Amino acid sequence: MQSKTEKILIGHKLKRLRQSLSISQLDMSRELEISPSYLNLLENNQRPITVHLLFRIGQLYNIDFKEFSDDETGKITAELNEVFSEPVIKSNDISKREIKNLASSSPIISTAIINLYEAYRKLREEIHVNNKNINFDMKSTPLQSVRLFLTKSKNFFSVIEQATKSIRSKANIKDNSSMFMSLENYLEETFKIQIKVLPQKIMENLLSRNDPHRSRILVSESLNIQERVFQISSQLALIEFEDAIDEIINKSNLTNKEEKYLLKITLSGYFGLSLMMPYDEFKHSAYETRHDLETLATRFSVSFDQVCQRLTTLNRRNDTGIPFFYFKFNEAGHIANRLSSSDIKFPYYAGANPDWSAHQAFREPGKIFAQLSELEDGKKFINISKTMKPPRTSTGEGDASLFSIILGCDIRHAENIIYAEKIIQNKSSKISKIELGCRICGINVCEHRDQGPASSVSFDPNMRYSGLFEFSN
Repeated sequence: MQSKTEKILIGHKLKRLRQSLSISQLDMSRELEISPSYLNLLENNQRPITVHLLFRIGQLYNIDFKEFSDDETGKITAELNEVFSEPVIKSNDISKREIKNLASSSPIISTAIINLYEAYRKLREEIHVNNKNINFDMKSTPLQSVRLFLTKSKNFFSVIEQATKSIRSKANIKDNSSMFMSLENYLEETFKIQIKVLPQKIMENLLSRNDPHRSRILVSESLNIQERVFQISSQLALIEFEDAIDEIINKSNLTNKEEKYLLKITLSGYFGLSLMMPYDEFKHSAYETRHDLETLATRFSVSFDQVCQRLTTLNRRNDTGIPFFYFKFNEAGHIANRLSSSDIKFPYYAGANPDWSAHQAFREPGKIFAQLSELEDGKKFINISKTMKPPRTSTGEGDASLFSIILGCDIRHAENIIYAEKIIQNKSSKISKIELGCRICGINVCEHRDQGPASSVSFDPNMRYSGLFEFSN
C-alpha cells in the first residue's frame, strides 16, 4: 500500500486497462460512477487516484489490486536520470524535476526514450569492442532479453511451482535434510538414473552434468549438500518437465538460441529453488520468522544465498510476499547476478555506490550487515548483506572468489523484517544516501567518486575534499 501522503499516479495503467477492454472514456466513467472529464484527468496523471476508486476498479474489472496500484514513476525517473546523464545528450537545461514530471505524466513516452537509449548504448559498445567489424544489430544481449522476460513475468512461474509440488509428493520428500537421498531414490526408481559424485579434478569447472547415455547425473565433490541437492533438482527439471519449460520458453517470444538456452538454465534453477523451498510453506515461514534469513536457511536445509533468491520469486497472484530486490557483487564491485520483484532501478553499468552494505560486507566476511539507505528521490530501503563463496572449481593454492549478496526492500515493510528492528529503534542510526550508479549520483562530495557527475562541475583550488569533485548547485 502507498503511504497516506504519497500520491498514486497510475494514469497510463488505467488507460491501458480501458483500451484492453475496448471501451470508451464515457463508458468507463459511467461504470466507475465518475465524470468523463475526471477520468481523462486521471488517465493523464493530472489527478492522483483515490484508494476508494482503486478498490472500485479492482472489484469491477477483476484486476490484481496490488500490481495495478504500484507506481512505476520512481523506477522510470531513475532510468531517465541515467539517460540524460549520458555525455553525448546531457543538457544542463533539463532539471531532475522536469525528468520526474516527464516520468509521471508520460510513462509510455519515457519508456520509449529509455529503449532508444539502450539501443544507442549497445551500438556504442559494439563499435568500441569490435570497430573493425561493426555489428549494427540493435537487439538486446541474450542476458538482457532473459532479464526483461523475467521482469515481465514477475519472476514467478505457476507451472513450475505446481511441478515441484508434484515431485515432493511423488518422491515422498518430507524432510529437507534427507532430500538428497529422496531424490536419489526417486531418480533410480522412476528413470533408472544414478547419481555419481566425482572428484573435482575430474569435473574441473563443471558443477553437475546429466549423462543420459549412461543414465547418470554427475555431481562435483566440491559442492556441499545444499548445492548438490540444487544441482540434482535443476537436472531433474529438464529430465521430467522439459516440455513444460519449453512451453514457457516458446511463449516468451525469445528467438535467439542463446537466449533460449539461458532461459532454460534459469527456469531449471527456478525449479530447484521451488523444490527445496515450497511456496506456501516457505512464505509462511518467512513471515513467521520476520524474514530471518539464517533461520530460514537452517529450516529448509538451504544456503543463505538460496533463501535470498527464493524470496524474490514469491509473486503468486493475490498471494505475494514482500517485493525484494537482490544483487550479487564480486570483489571488484561488478554485478554478477540480479533478481527483483520490486521496481528498484538496476544500473546499466557496474559501479554501484560503495556506501551500500553489499560493499561493506567484504570488510568482515560472513557477518550480516543491515542498513537503511535512501535514494535521491526520497525512497528508503532496508538492505541486508553478507558475503558468500561459490563452489571451488580449481585445485591449487588460493581461496575461492568472494561475492557479496544484498537483499533489500522498501522501508514500509520494516515491521516484517527482523534486521530492521534495531536500526529503527536506534534513532541515531545513519541513513546512507546513495545512488546505484556513480554517474547519476547527486551526492555533492564523495571520496568514492571516480567520474564526473551528471550536473555541472566547478573547482576551487583553495579547497580540498576527500572526494575529487565539488558540485555547483
